Amino acid sequence: MIKFLLFALAFFALGFFVQQGAYDTGEVVVRWYGYEARMQATFLAAVIAFFCILFFFWGQLWAFIVQAPKSLEAWRYKKRYEQGFDYFLEGLEALNAGENKLALKLSNKVQRLLPDPRISNILSAGSVASQNEPQKAIEHYKELSKSSKGQFIGLKGLIEQSSVKGSWHDVKNYAEQAYIMKPKNAYIVDQLFHAYLHIKEFDKALKFIPTVQKYGSYTSEKLDEYESFIYIEKSQGLDFKNATKFLEKALKVNKACVPALLTLVDISIRSGDVKKTLKLLTNFFHHTPHIQVYEKWVSVIQNEDAKYYKRRLKTLIKGLEKEFIGQFIQAKECIRQVQYVEALAFLDPLQKNNDCREVQVLIATVSSFIEGAEDKLQSALLKLDKIESFTFEGEASIHAYQNWQKDYTLPAQSDIAKPQTKLKLLTKRG
Repeated sequence: MIKFLLFALAFFALGFFVQQGAYDTGEVVVRWYGYEARMQATFLAAVIAFFCILFFFWGQLWAFIVQAPKSLEAWRYKKRYEQGFDYFLEGLEALNAGENKLALKLSNKVQRLLPDPRISNILSAGSVASQNEPQKAIEHYKELSKSSKGQFIGLKGLIEQSSVKGSWHDVKNYAEQAYIMKPKNAYIVDQLFHAYLHIKEFDKALKFIPTVQKYGSYTSEKLDEYESFIYIEKSQGLDFKNATKFLEKALKVNKACVPALLTLVDISIRSGDVKKTLKLLTNFFHHTPHIQVYEKWVSVIQNEDAKYYKRRLKTLIKGLEKEFIGQFIQAKECIRQVQYVEALAFLDPLQKNNDCREVQVLIATVSSFIEGAEDKLQSALLKLDKIESFTFEGEASIHAYQNWQKDYTLPAQSDIAKPQTKLKLLTKRG
């Protein structure tokens, strides 16, 4: 555009000069080695202008001839890039639509058209990952992680696929590299925390909890659960003093953690201090009245004399006599003492207000021993498949700990099937 403007300006300047020369004609005399040439000034100017224009166009033509190969190559590259990028977008659409084979086919086309392997690696890795082929996906993500600009995408893919394989040491290594690049990324923070738990680096996990709380996706309540479970795991295999220290920390972090309490009670029983153990159970039961805490209490005190048992039971359920848990325990105590009619007197109000499987099980048990209670027995048995279990205080912590053990401490189901792992598991868990 600029060249055109300059050319137009020169053309108009020449026209102006010729027009002025027509009004003021002059003569130019050129002498050279005895020769003499005479011509009008306007004619000479026109000749000079003509040759200037001629040389200008010749220069443009020559530049075009010289640059033509490069221009053609640039045009071809642009077309290849546009076509390759179109294939890339089609591949992404196929990947999101679940058409993995088509996505892989388009990835190969992208690889032929675009010289940068990062683009085809993204598509190929996503395609094979969707086909549940983590090892192949890892190979593509490794190539991607070597480039400076695509490194984070590659590391994130390596974390995802390594976790699918269960290679948690690899997850830890990749996540630590990604964490250096993006320390506030929620996904990376969560995965690094998971890796520490899976490979049982509990001290690192404990130190990392504040970071997870700040940048991760976990709630404070869930992290409190995890912290208490870590302390339970750290207490395993330690002496009485150190194990107690960790379990008390677990209960301080999560005071409704039933698994921590039951583990602490098991350790306390070994010390032989029954009174201290009963006090521990009673104090916990008053703020988290779970049925397993009561059952553990019974197992601790069952060998004591009847009067002491009765007095301590009264202390255990103090303030809860009219609550569901208090009525339920009193019914169970009547059954222990073979007082079935009295037990039924506690259970009948419960099925009206808080009917649940636990109540119907006890009613069925009691009714089977009472003459003329066949109807109650039949009714209870029919209800068992139709009603749900009662949710006791602290039930959530038990389910959460079971899931924790399944995810982080117990061997995978595929490993349990191996004979040598079965033996190790039986030895470890009894």
